[in-house]
Amino acid sequence: MLKSTNKHKRGAGKLQVICKACDKKAAIYSRKEISKEVCDLYCSCRDPECGHTFVVTLAFKHTLSPSARDGKNIALEFLKSLPAHERQALLSQSLQ
Repeated sequence: MLKSTNKHKRGAGKLQVICKACDKKAAIYSRKEISKEVCDLYCSCRDPECGHTFVVTLAFKHTLSPSARDGKNIALEFLKSLPAHERQALLSQSLQ
């Protein structure tokens, strides 16, 4: 029901919704966020002879590679938690 137009290039392509009734492309005309990881996509078949309207649930499954931002945030929070003299000593050591 959901497919990517290009599975071989990371980040490339668009998400396509396929009509369950006729196996043709459908348009997403609305989106309802259920949570940060789940949303409902309201869809309509593009084939005028079909006209099927339906809802598809799209959900986050798992991480393949963590965000670089996460590592930086963890490091910054750790540095902020240190007393000033320990933070300065750690930073001085990293420059050597």
